[in-house]
Amino acid sequence: MMIKIACTEEEASCLIPNIIVETKTPCPCNGKHGLAIEGYTYDGREVKIQIQSGMLLIDGMAQGEVDAIRARRCPLWAQEPTGQAT
Repeated sequence: MMIKIACTEEEASCLIPNIIVETKTPCPCNGKHGLAIEGYTYDGREVKIQIQSGMLLIDGMAQGEVDAIRARRCPLWAQEPTGQAT
C-alpha cells in the first residue's frame, strides 16, 4: 500500500534514513520517474520511497509506522532548548 506524506526537504532528509537502513542497487529501467530510493527497513521488509516536490510516496510501510517515526523526531538530536546535538 502506497502512502503519501507531505513534508519539507529537511524533514524528508531526517525521515528517509530512519525508514531505510540498507539501500538496494538503483535501477533507472524499472519505469519509475523522478527520484526513487528502494531498500530495507530495520526489520528487513522491502520499502520504496518516491521523492516528489513537498511529498514522499512510501510503499512498504503503514501510515501508523511512519507517523511513529515522525513523532519521535530525529534520534540524533536531543530535545535541548539550544537545539545543539548532545
